[in-house]
Amino acid sequence: MTGSDNITRDYIHPKDLHSLIEKCIEKHKVNDVFDAYSLKPVTKFEILEYFSKGHGLKYIVEDDVKKSAITGAKNDYYSNNKKAGQIGYIPEFDSIDCIMQESKYILKEKKSGLFISED
Repeated sequence: MTGSDNITRDYIHPKDLHSLIEKCIEKHKVNDVFDAYSLKPVTKFEILEYFSKGHGLKYIVEDDVKKSAITGAKNDYYSNNKKAGQIGYIPEFDSIDCIMQESKYILKEKKSGLFISED
């Protein structure tokens, strides 16, 4: 069950994170901060659609789902700061690509028995 609000998040692919770290290292004496970002954030309903069509996820949308957020509601929680581009960072993957590739890896590992569960 999920609420009807369509939140947006940004998930960075491990290869893009590695690329960003490499760009920082290449600058040697950089004293700055850079937000990590993908090519494009993803909405909750795009994620649900992917898992519904690709993995058989079933879900219900309810208007009055109670939610709690200590720091306040954040429907759109991702950075628009693209300053990392100044050091040559160009993301290769968007958020849904990251979710698709990483979930396939995790599900494959779980099926093969290599996935270690803390249950």
